[in-house]
Amino acid sequence: MGKSIGIRANGSVSPVGVLPSTLFNSIFKIKPDDFDLVNIHEPFVPGPSLVTLMKAKRVPVVATFHRSGVDMLYKIEATLLKYLLQNINFFVSVSASADETVGEVLNTKTNIAYNAVDVKSIRAFEMSSNIKRGLGPAAKPVAKRESMEKNTYNSDETSMSVKAVFVGRHEERKGLEVLLKAVVEGGKDLSKLNLCIVGEGPMTAELKQKYRSTSFSWLGKLTDEALYSMMCKSDILVAPSLYGESFGLILIEAMAAGLAIVASDLRSYREVLGDAGILFEVGNAESLNKALENVSKNSELLSEMKERARNKASEFDVEKLARWYLEKVSNLVPTE
Repeated sequence: MGKSIGIRANGSVSPVGVLPSTLFNSIFKIKPDDFDLVNIHEPFVPGPSLVTLMKAKRVPVVATFHRSGVDMLYKIEATLLKYLLQNINFFVSVSASADETVGEVLNTKTNIAYNAVDVKSIRAFEMSSNIKRGLGPAAKPVAKRESMEKNTYNSDETSMSVKAVFVGRHEERKGLEVLLKAVVEGGKDLSKLNLCIVGEGPMTAELKQKYRSTSFSWLGKLTDEALYSMMCKSDILVAPSLYGESFGLILIEAMAAGLAIVASDLRSYREVLGDAGILFEVGNAESLNKALENVSKNSELLSEMKERARNKASEFDVEKLARWYLEKVSNLVPTE
């Protein structure tokens, strides 16, 4: 519909389509009643989403909510627009925390459907990476990987490094500074750990200046293909977010790529990981340092965490989510 602008909300910056040209196109080009079913993500966000909800008079509407956490602006907006709830036929949240947010501001229960990824497509990058390392498509994945990892990651037997990855916007909420501090100042031996930092943001220049290390690689923004390829050649995803995470899609992408997960102990992350990751105290660099040291210096644990992650990722495959939606909303579509 047009360009968006970044608006600060919930500790981050969200793209919102409120420019005059975008609103004009939304008002005059979006015709939801021409369809059999409409799925609107974050229906109360100003711009195309809100316009679509306001114009949906006859078409069944599925509304999907992602946000976790409430601020005053969101409460005011929800109060003013609460009358539009009558236009929604089926409510979905991507996590329990997102469901609670909807319940608090709209006094409405939702159906929880976790986000999903195309696990097969991501694992195609892992297979390509395995072939380049000599495993081959006919190799026994678990046995070969375990053998390789025991030879690669045991710091007592080899000088090979362990590669960790951070993916996210460089802002306070994402906790990147906690990770950098854990590696640089934590006081434990992480000399074998190389850290790839993906993304950028308002804190990038400051963090580069403050935390300098030859083990850090600042990669900037990557395409999905480049990101998945890089992750499949890595060992650990670190997710040190401080707050405001309703789900954690990057956790699923990383698990599908076969990475061990080290994440802050947020409710939404616990929801996704179960026992498939290692959690550390939110915002505590020393706790993160200990977790990284534990997994990076223990080859058997690293191998076990990778395999748990691969298995857990299968629960969040996009094909399963598609079948769930078909089962839940097919009765909303009118039959001829």
